Amino acid sequence: MGPELMVRMLVVGYCMGIRSARRRREAVPLSLAYRWFCRFGLEDRGPDHSTFSKNRHGRFRQNDVLRFVFT
Repeated sequence: MGPELMVRMLVVGYCMGIRSARRRREAVPLSLAYRWFCRFGLEDRGPDHSTFSKNRHGRFRQNDVLRFVFT
């Protein structure tokens, strides 16, 4: 998953009050606004919930970009 998609999904989750990666993943098929904002097609399932934790604990661990965006 690219950083742009991850931030988009986190922003939507933040606005919808969804803190759990699993719940964010479950919300994708239910919301057309979520799909539109994240640029998913009607057939796209979205990334697996574990992708968020892998990126957060790996790729973005040494970087405070996400913390800066959400504070």
